[in-house]
Amino acid sequence: MALKKTVQLQQLKRTYPALFASYSTLYVDVANWAGYVVGDGTGNGFEAVEATWNAPCKSGTVNSQIGYSSWVGLGGAFGGGVFDNPDGVEPLEQTGILLQSDGTYRLFWAYVSSDSVAQNIDQTDVIDCGWPITAWVHYGTVSGYCSNGGFYAHVQVNGHTGAHLGSTCLTESDGIGHQSAEWIDERPINANDGCYTELADFNTANWTSVLAQANNSGAGLSNPNNHVNRQLFMYSGSTELADPDGNSVSSNNTFTDRWYANGTYCV
Repeated sequence: MALKKTVQLQQLKRTYPALFASYSTLYVDVANWAGYVVGDGTGNGFEAVEATWNAPCKSGTVNSQIGYSSWVGLGGAFGGGVFDNPDGVEPLEQTGILLQSDGTYRLFWAYVSSDSVAQNIDQTDVIDCGWPITAWVHYGTVSGYCSNGGFYAHVQVNGHTGAHLGSTCLTESDGIGHQSAEWIDERPINANDGCYTELADFNTANWTSVLAQANNSGAGLSNPNNHVNRQLFMYSGSTELADPDGNSVSSNNTFTDRWYANGTYCV
């Protein structure tokens, strides 16, 4: 979930250096993401990312120190060849769901770069736990979207009238990120103090229809295993919080993120 610019840049600097391990590495430890990132930072990258998942149901209370977001995205993992500097990180386009203090969700899309943050949160539609979410980000003219060369972010709740986030083709002065594609369960940063929140206490998050499309390849959407694939383990200090259930997305385009702990606020 995108936050205030200064907080987001801090997040980028603290989070992304660990993503750039050797390509033979099957898993990477990060502070606030669990899921998968595909891409190697070279070539034409990706022009589409898609997935479907159910909004997880939590137990217990939610407060300002407890958070959760899940989303699909393009970009954000590579850029500029300066992996430990947020000024070199490629912009990220993401869309998904954001947990609220009453245990419900809101739909969102966001654009994050080293110089700007733009976001749109749907404050009208209330999303309950267990509802099926479908989201995608498309870049350029894929599937007839965005003849202006921008990106198209869309997230909706399947089968629930009125629950959707309006979509449009967007361009940004900082450029469009597309060297990687992501499917992520996240513990966000608290915008007031820059601290990682505790992870809301779910058991699992189940992802289906997990697909990516290479840019300018002529091929359609396919399983992420067709590309360089990183499995992301979420850690708070030395404590593992969550991870996906395999070294890669399954052959039927599914995976499950599993929770083991909630972590410590601001660690």
